[in-house]
Amino acid sequence: MSFYTELLKKRISVRSYGKKDLDSTIKKRIGTILSASSNSPFGSGVRFSLLETSDKEREELKKLGTYGMISGAPAFIIGAVVLSDMAMEDYGYCLEKIILQLTDLGLGTCWLGGTFRRSGFAEYLKPGENEVMPAITPVGYPSDKPGLKERVIRKAIGARNRKPREELFFTGDPSSPVPVKPFASGGNGILKGYDAALEAVRLGPSASNKQPWRIFRAENEKVFRFFLKPTPGYGTFIKNVSFQDLDLGIAMCHFELTAAEEGCSGSWQREADAPAPEGMKYIASWIDNDD
Repeated sequence: MSFYTELLKKRISVRSYGKKDLDSTIKKRIGTILSASSNSPFGSGVRFSLLETSDKEREELKKLGTYGMISGAPAFIIGAVVLSDMAMEDYGYCLEKIILQLTDLGLGTCWLGGTFRRSGFAEYLKPGENEVMPAITPVGYPSDKPGLKERVIRKAIGARNRKPREELFFTGDPSSPVPVKPFASGGNGILKGYDAALEAVRLGPSASNKQPWRIFRAENEKVFRFFLKPTPGYGTFIKNVSFQDLDLGIAMCHFELTAAEEGCSGSWQREADAPAPEGMKYIASWIDNDD
């Protein structure tokens, strides 16, 4: 089983944090991770910073609905991205890469999407006129005993439930599911090395666990086209921020990291003539370097 698959199985959204503060050593390691996390697939300007929690930020979280269930977090990772066609995907990709590295350090996180321009978070980061802050995450050591509210939220959204592979991955058209073996390394033929990458996408987190990603493999080619299947009316209430496009960035991150670990190399491209199945939006294509 791949390193990233193990991380994905281990990582959960943490809303309750213990009393242990982040010491200078761990903050330095976080700083190193953040400074190396601006390299996005499509070049949108992305930046991140570590903000230790003040009373002001804690009060602001109480106004964010279920996000107000975050308790005890000693710090937050906050960030901004320059608006562009692929800004949400780039931001989702970069923040998820950060989150996976924090998970490897034994730290808890939780995706919080929203608008933060008029918040203490924005006062600290000072986003420019052409920047948005699509999401942040608390960071700290998980509480030994998650609170009742956290357990209720996880149950309500079905946090551990995932769609079956045949609803997410296809060859050619939606009537032909890709044969994917869970957690497999290697594989045969065209899918060699990509079984684990597809499973890593399936295990990924998404806003309200909607799992809006769909991947179509081009027949007889190692080309994987990523599409968004939007949830009608979902996540459209914040200007310039699309939660489900962030989700596609998360999926891209999982796919790329796991594929690389499996010995596959490729790159993200935007194909001008990529055919989009009905009801879906084309996002990007992973094109294997061996083709």
